[in-house]
Amino acid sequence: MLSGYFCKLVSLLISRKQKSLVPYIFAPGSDVIEQMLKHVYQKSISEVLNKLLTQIDSDFEPEIMAEIKAKQQLAVSKLIDQLGPDVSDEHNLNGCTIIQDMFEIKEFYNIICKRESLNKIVDYSTAAFDKSTKTSKSCSLIVLNQIISNHIERQKKKDQKNEDKADTNNDDDDDIIVQHNSEDEDKDDNEASNPNSATVQTNILVDILKDKVEIVQEILRGDHPGEKTRLSVSDIDFVPLGLQRLHTVELVSKMVQLRKEPLYTALSATKIFANIMELVKVYKWNNFLQLKVNNLFEQVCNNCDNETFKREVLEQTQIALALAEMGKESSYIMESERKIRNGHMALVVSISNMLVKKTEAEASESRPATADTEATATSATDNKSEKVVTDFLANQAKQENGADWKAWVDGELKKSNDNNKRPLGGSVSSRLSEEDDKEDTNYDVQMEKIMARFTNFNQILSSGGNQDEDEDDDDDENTQDSGDKTDEGFDEDDDDKKAEDSTISSFGQSDAGIKLQKVNLIVPE
Repeated sequence: MLSGYFCKLVSLLISRKQKSLVPYIFAPGSDVIEQMLKHVYQKSISEVLNKLLTQIDSDFEPEIMAEIKAKQQLAVSKLIDQLGPDVSDEHNLNGCTIIQDMFEIKEFYNIICKRESLNKIVDYSTAAFDKSTKTSKSCSLIVLNQIISNHIERQKKKDQKNEDKADTNNDDDDDIIVQHNSEDEDKDDNEASNPNSATVQTNILVDILKDKVEIVQEILRGDHPGEKTRLSVSDIDFVPLGLQRLHTVELVSKMVQLRKEPLYTALSATKIFANIMELVKVYKWNNFLQLKVNNLFEQVCNNCDNETFKREVLEQTQIALALAEMGKESSYIMESERKIRNGHMALVVSISNMLVKKTEAEASESRPATADTEATATSATDNKSEKVVTDFLANQAKQENGADWKAWVDGELKKSNDNNKRPLGGSVSSRLSEEDDKEDTNYDVQMEKIMARFTNFNQILSSGGNQDEDEDDDDDENTQDSGDKTDEGFDEDDDDKKAEDSTISSFGQSDAGIKLQKVNLIVPE
């Protein structure tokens, strides 16, 4: 409770009296930051520390700024140590939160991406299944996956920048743009010598990760011993998947997205993807695992340019036969004999559709674009190597259980897709339209008639009010005129006909039968 009050007070000082507070905290010889790092386990203290490290202005004296940078660098190293198994779970959780907030600041991120820091984070993340602590491994994996995601985004931005630069260099008319691009090229040439460049940091990360692939393979095994439990829908005892294996599957997906040849080679040399498919078969009701596995195969099938790696992943997992095998268990019978959809069917249907669409895309890409013989031969040669999924499925069909895939695609998969396309509750609109044809009870039609009558009522009411005023002003004259016209043989039936015509609205509805009656509205109490 006291640390909560302390957090509120110091937060106000940081926002309102920063010019006086910062020189005191970061003064030479001050150990405030070091002492606060010892109390990271307390959430309020960790919030204050986070603000002191990430929300400080940069317009102080040079001596103060030097002390701030030194303290910040020390804090990053200490916070990474808070991810280890030697401290409490609160240390791990709060340290993970502060480090993630530091990603937004370039100076902090460069410190985190140094080889020494990355070695610690990767070691904590890839600790053996029965070693370390669960919180330490899960928090470290969260930080590591975030680091890889940042590298992926930076690589995408760099590729986009290079494409824009190539398009700009084609314009020979703008000398200023060409000169600017030449300066950017010089910076890119010197990028390899810059330790804080995205290329150098990514290469360091890849070099560390490729040596941990075999350990990752062991972590993703599905037969680890442990305390067993059971689900409410199943009577089978099993060891829970756990956050470590869940985040490790995400780690594998991030490694594929990096699109680096050393990682492709290291992943292909192991049985990581086969282990992941076994996890899917064991943990049929784990939706979080299925989401990450679906994203993994989407990256492999749609975003991977390395055809050799893609083919090895498909062959290692025997994905077609595995999906057909799991598709046979589309329903699960509970103890009450109630039949429900099996938990893994959403993933099985999604990946199967992904493979079918990929074969259709490869078939369309392999068609020759022109009638020229030489161009057709060249196109066929280029696209022959791209039909990885098509060739794989053809080879699967030749195996012993190869007919299972075709039976699954033409049977349960087609049925599932048809069911998923149906609107919830059936075709309600068509059923209502049939009823409306028999009985004039369509809501829209009735509302149109009601609004038409309401509009006519207002028009008649307003016109009636104007007539009353005219009659009050010229009462005697109108009476005399009326008598004269009657005597002259004016037909009174014509007057009724005109009144009826005036009630015809713009909707084509006649309200001749409507009579105006005075209504006394009762005011509710």
